[in-house]
Amino acid sequence: MSPGLVDMHTHLREPGFEHKETIESGTRAAAIGGYTAVAPMANTEPVADHAGVVHEVRDLAAAAGLCDVFPVGANHEGPRRGVPR
Repeated sequence: MSPGLVDMHTHLREPGFEHKETIESGTRAAAIGGYTAVAPMANTEPVADHAGVVHEVRDLAAAAGLCDVFPVGANHEGPRRGVPR
């Protein structure tokens, strides 16, 4: 038995790619699997490269209330040039 797991590399896809997964559906799956916290990557649209997007992710996670969410911000501004999406 453990108090809860932490997934340090998740893809919740919201905002921007809700047709793949939402924060609510992803955190629900995490909680069912025994995870108490997740760290979603910045591959969203818009890219999580500024505080506004990070706050949006945190607000959506708080509304879902299923597990703790610690968004990972991008270390560059916007999509990388020359890297296909």
